[in-house]
Amino acid sequence: MGWGTYLKINGKWIQTWWSHASPRPQILFDRNDVHVRRRRAGPSVIFRTSAGQALVRLEQGGFSWPVLVDDYRMTRPDLGMATAFIEGYELGGGKTDVDVAQLRDFYQLHDHEAELRAFGAWMADSRIHELAQPKSTLGPADFLSDDEVPPTFDRIAEFLMEARARGLARSMEYFAWLRHEVPLLAWPLALVALLHEVESTSVVELDLSEDAATAREYNEELSVEEYVERYWGNAVHYWQRSARFYGRILTQMAAATTAVGSGMLYGRLDVLLRSVSETRLTARQKGQLLEDLIASLVEASGDELRVIEKRVVHKDEELDLVLANNIPDPFWIAMQSPLFIVECKNWSAPVGVPELRVLESKMRDRGRLCRVGILVALNGVTKSLAARLRDLQAQGLTIFVLDRTDLEGILARRVPVHEYLRVRAIQRLL
Repeated sequence: MGWGTYLKINGKWIQTWWSHASPRPQILFDRNDVHVRRRRAGPSVIFRTSAGQALVRLEQGGFSWPVLVDDYRMTRPDLGMATAFIEGYELGGGKTDVDVAQLRDFYQLHDHEAELRAFGAWMADSRIHELAQPKSTLGPADFLSDDEVPPTFDRIAEFLMEARARGLARSMEYFAWLRHEVPLLAWPLALVALLHEVESTSVVELDLSEDAATAREYNEELSVEEYVERYWGNAVHYWQRSARFYGRILTQMAAATTAVGSGMLYGRLDVLLRSVSETRLTARQKGQLLEDLIASLVEASGDELRVIEKRVVHKDEELDLVLANNIPDPFWIAMQSPLFIVECKNWSAPVGVPELRVLESKMRDRGRLCRVGILVALNGVTKSLAARLRDLQAQGLTIFVLDRTDLEGILARRVPVHEYLRVRAIQRLL
């Protein structure tokens, strides 16, 4: 079988990856959760935390129990696959032409949380690594493993009647649908269901020992510490890339009234904000991550403020972001600025006047089209720059400054960027 890496709860295998170390479990742990022990047979490299702390980490990433329940409640009535035939047959007294509206109402009568708890308990009680599993039976690996093809709905239908008696048919169908449609979201949400059903003090471990030993066989100069750093760095990059990708996809979900879209999107953006200062990244990578974060925040604000240009390079200038202003609020109408120019500075030191003058020049070059600019300075600005902002306002140009604290405030309150700026400007005037 070769070597593997293992995710365990209280010593019981929950998921196995053969011949590679998946980056996905990184979301369950903190960097300081690693435990390294040197042995004759090879180093022991294990990330270890509690189930309660793993749930906290998942929630920080936007994957919480309320988000799972809300998505299940919203999505489950619209799933008309295998279980619909069973429910419809029973509702119709043996007939299959049940009214769709009646079927949907029947779905809504179910206890969604109880179904999800039953699914989590089933996963917690199963031995997922069992290879002698009957082919006619689905196992938790069908809903967790990223090594195997997602289960077909024909296969699900084969055992739905038995699963339904245990309260599992509908929840299994939901997670099967997630694995088909959005596999990256299915994995952490399934872990939320599982961890919700075990004791909060249960020990959660990611055992990378065999992977570390194999890596050192290929590179004898690789230290255990370097292996850990490499794994953690690659996993962080994996989630950053995924956050940017899903940030674009989930923008429309964030505008919905349900908590699931905004919860997932803002949760991923919060992770992205905490990652923009990773020391292993180059200055260019840090700048691009910050630009991606601001662009996603703007897109999450709705159609009133839209990104129309990103990383535009002209002969003598570069524009990080250009926004189209369609905000109907009188505050913004009075600004008379159809365009906003955004400059992003992910520096370790405060941004000074020279950088501000570059943004000023870009705005002046566009005349009446741009009277508003946004300077995103992650670590703040100098006092002289703050004084210069007042002089610019007297000249008809308004430049807002956003630092890390401001971005954290926007994410915590989940408010549109332009609304946050408007409220802050009014508060300062008062």
